[in-house]
Amino acid sequence: MGEGGEIVTLIEEYCSLYMEKVFYFCLRKTGRADEAETLASDIGYDIIRALNNGNIPVNFSAWVWKIARNRFAKWVSEKCVVRYREAIDFDELDEIVGDNECIEDELIKSEQLKLLRRELGFIRDDYRKILVAHYIECKSVAVIADELAVPLGTVKTRLQNSRKKLREGMNMAREFGLRSYNPDNVAFSMCGMTDHWGKPWSVITRLISKNILLETYRNPSDTEQLSMELGISLPYMEDELSNLVSSTLLKKNGNLYETDFIIVSKEAQAKIFERLAEITPELTKFFTELIELQTQIVDKSQPSWHKGFQPYEDMKWTLLMMCIDEININLSHELKKNLDYDKSELGDWGYTKRPGDVQWDLLGLEVYDGIKPNFVGLHGAQQNSNPVEKVDFGQFKFNYNNISSQTPDLLDYSLALTLKRLVEGKNQDINAENLKKLEEIGYVKKTDNGYIPNILVFDKEMLSNNTYDTTLYDELYNKISEMVKEYYLFCYNVISSELPTHMAKNTHQLHFACDSILQIRGAVLEEALRIGYISYNPDEPKRMLGSHMYI
Repeated sequence: MGEGGEIVTLIEEYCSLYMEKVFYFCLRKTGRADEAETLASDIGYDIIRALNNGNIPVNFSAWVWKIARNRFAKWVSEKCVVRYREAIDFDELDEIVGDNECIEDELIKSEQLKLLRRELGFIRDDYRKILVAHYIECKSVAVIADELAVPLGTVKTRLQNSRKKLREGMNMAREFGLRSYNPDNVAFSMCGMTDHWGKPWSVITRLISKNILLETYRNPSDTEQLSMELGISLPYMEDELSNLVSSTLLKKNGNLYETDFIIVSKEAQAKIFERLAEITPELTKFFTELIELQTQIVDKSQPSWHKGFQPYEDMKWTLLMMCIDEININLSHELKKNLDYDKSELGDWGYTKRPGDVQWDLLGLEVYDGIKPNFVGLHGAQQNSNPVEKVDFGQFKFNYNNISSQTPDLLDYSLALTLKRLVEGKNQDINAENLKKLEEIGYVKKTDNGYIPNILVFDKEMLSNNTYDTTLYDELYNKISEMVKEYYLFCYNVISSELPTHMAKNTHQLHFACDSILQIRGAVLEEALRIGYISYNPDEPKRMLGSHMYI
């Protein structure tokens, strides 16, 4: 058939198959029969004129509807219908979009393209892939089924369902949640060992992760709910959620994500720290008395229990914290010994086993601006995959008056080993460069006779050989233990009273939360400073307060 014959055939096809459809298309768009007739006539004129000018389309149907929509867009402009916003008719689009035409081509000048892209961001991944492939990449249902290795019927069903969801979403005035413009913050307390990538710290320091964890703690949510709450499109939200799940910070329960550790509210913290403030004066009095009794006992029984590198005034900072820790640990063991939970999930340190052959537990704390003690941490020496020998070094980190900033978070293993050699008097094995670094930190001091340690050094053998009568010590120790136990149970009840359903039976996490939030170290430290049992002057030479080693 020649070109003239083909043109005649296409004109006849338009008149028989499309003319009526075009009229109803115009009627839907204009809402008036007279305007629809005029618009349909203009569309027909444009089509016939284009054909007579030799414009032979490859896909006639797509070409007809493209001309129809272009003429309609011109009509809108001429009528100055500036507030007109049409809803996408996906049934119509399926006829408009041909093998070589894409929805973006049809909507490129329309506000609807922005809405379409917005809504695609709130469609879950398996449905979104089909929508994008069909309407944006112009692929047929059969091709999509083949590429995704999904049955043809499944693709058709998902396409139908997702079109309905798109249509509803595009006609909806979406409202993002509070966290989309006013994110919260949360602090963390962790015990255990991070993995090679620094998890969990490398994950939880990001604001988006914090707000996902905060939201899913009290409101288990699906992906779309989280996207709306945080104002983040699904492709990005899905990636964040996957990372949090693989890091064992989130768990998935059906379609809902739940935070897999405890986050203590600011209201609960207020109750806990108010109670701590009430008992701290009496508790500190007993702790200082206990240390003095303990020192008297070991001085008489084993006077060489420490190596004399630190003055007693500096030693008391460490002894006070160690005494608190001993009572806390013994109490924790007592309260946990009869608990019925799966201990196979715990590592040898007592923390939850995690991917990467590490173990750790985490406690979240909503930002609380009330009065609470300065935190006191305990750090040691870095782990070494092939240690020459064990180095039993510790450093209490006092967030009081910036003392914690004076020492590294973790002491490098090589430096720790050098420090141990100096403590043991093995000068021939000492690394001179490491010794200089230790001096810069303050762990050693240079004298006329060489270097000496500037830390508290315990002799484990001497401490274990104590034989002195400890009756008075034991009575005081038990009195303190009862006070701490009462406070621990108070914390337990406060925290457990606000646990969400999915955390209510996790007794291991509940006890970890209590162990982590007590903050007796900081409260007693500040009270001991207030009453003058210990002292601190930032203008004095470096005092390696809290640093200690066992040999």
